[in-house]
Amino acid sequence: MKTLVIIVDGMRPDAIADHPIAKKIMEKSAYTLGARTVMPSVTLPCHMSLFHSVDPTRHGTTTNTYMPQVRPINGICEVLSNAGKTCAIFYNWE
Repeated sequence: MKTLVIIVDGMRPDAIADHPIAKKIMEKSAYTLGARTVMPSVTLPCHMSLFHSVDPTRHGTTTNTYMPQVRPINGICEVLSNAGKTCAIFYNWE
C-alpha cells in the first residue's frame, strides 16, 4: 500500500474541498476535513507532532526554530526505514 500525505500549511482543510483536483483525490482516497492541530499551532511543532505521533510536550519543539530532541523519538521516516520500507518528503517554501 502506498500513502501520500498532503499538507498545506496555514490553510483550513475545507478551503480546498471544492477544488476539482482535490475532489478527484478525495473520491479515491481516505481523508478528513475535521482534523485538529496541536498547540501551539505553529508550523514546526505541528509537523513534528504529525511525523512523530506525539504532542509538543513529548517532542519538545514549541517554536519554528528546530532544536534536536532531548529525548529522541523515532518519526515515521525512521519507523518505515527500520521496517525496510522507503519514504520521501518533498517540500517547497514558495
